[in-house]
Amino acid sequence: VLYATQQRLPTPPASTYYFAEGTTRPGFDEWICIQNSGDRNANVTITYMLETGTNIDNTMVVPAHSRSTVNVNAAVGPDHDVSARVTADRLIVAERPMYFNYYGWTGGHCTIGAQETSRLWYFAEGTTRSGFEEYLTIQNPSDRDARVDITSVLGNGTTVPGVAYVGARSRATVNVNAAVGPEQDVSMVVKCDNVAIVAERPMYFNYQGLTGGHCVMGSNSLDTQWYFAEGTTRSGFDTYICLQNPYNVDAVASLTFILGDGSTVVQPMLVPATSRQTLRVNDAIGPDQDVSTVVESDSLLLAERPMYFLYSGGWPGGHVATGARNPENSWFFAEGTTRAGFVEWLSLQNPGDIDATATLSFMLEDGTVQDNDVAVPAHTRVTVAVPNFIGPDRDVSVAIGCDQAIVAERPMYFIYQYVWPGGHVVVGL
Repeated sequence: VLYATQQRLPTPPASTYYFAEGTTRPGFDEWICIQNSGDRNANVTITYMLETGTNIDNTMVVPAHSRSTVNVNAAVGPDHDVSARVTADRLIVAERPMYFNYYGWTGGHCTIGAQETSRLWYFAEGTTRSGFEEYLTIQNPSDRDARVDITSVLGNGTTVPGVAYVGARSRATVNVNAAVGPEQDVSMVVKCDNVAIVAERPMYFNYQGLTGGHCVMGSNSLDTQWYFAEGTTRSGFDTYICLQNPYNVDAVASLTFILGDGSTVVQPMLVPATSRQTLRVNDAIGPDQDVSTVVESDSLLLAERPMYFLYSGGWPGGHVATGARNPENSWFFAEGTTRAGFVEWLSLQNPGDIDATATLSFMLEDGTVQDNDVAVPAHTRVTVAVPNFIGPDRDVSVAIGCDQAIVAERPMYFIYQYVWPGGHVVVGL
């Protein structure tokens, strides 16, 4: 509960998080960031589930009002594909950033862990066009082997069935390009009848000369409304909205683009039955706009927002996010840094009719907390440069409390170890 007086921090919603994706193969650095926003230390156990079925348990203490970072490569050793389960005796937040050189395509991606397993997962974005390599990673944390049915929904409305087998307490990887063939736009429905699983979709790309990768946790249900705080059509940025309709009934969606000056542009979008449709936001609103988006539909669907960029003229990459289902009064981000080579931002969307004041509680690596208030006027999107508040060379988690319901995302751009440029984004928890 967040009190209007801001006398206590909002509370994270979970103490367990799952990550299907992860690897320590050559060219990949994997980390797990854990935020403890509470007043007491958190005892945390990370269970690594390897492709061999071997499990490795590591324990740690995350101090109150702090953030801790785990080097997964050091924890499990090289040359493993790995899923993870993070559990604690307190309410926490867990994210998994990864940085890579994938056959010469450098970048990074990041996801917040799933708070529960599910027998059903959806993915709106996906493509096997030239320059794109798509994978599906599946974690089975149960004690029984899993048979997973994968329905790939192509851009023309046809479907391609597939199946994957995932051993108990293990992880498996599906090559989507091999499963559906080249030059396909594809969304997926992932279903497991006998056990609950976790599914993610990493992709690596050369997009019009911009190389990188992005990853998203699947969504375990659909909705009629989706919110995106981040988005821009500034020079060097291409922003898209992908809508997935897995049902046998056409869906009619309305996309409301909220620009930085408070004006709006509304774009209708038909999503035929069992199809996926893509809109290039740059074409809908024109250049040089910062934009947040509200997707409303007359039928259940899933919305994702991929972006590709050349950041500041020198850092190429791309990132993707699934929309938030609702505006909320509190948001959490476990990862964050203002170290050299990293630029961190917060994008705050207020789709409501009342001006909002958001309190940003920055939790630093030494356990100190710095609070700053930011105005978020009605029907606008506000962008916050995190280094302007906490200075350079800090590792930071953020808890956001707001007197009105808003949506928050955290885009970050980087040149990791001064050699791997890219960017990643997450919608807050």
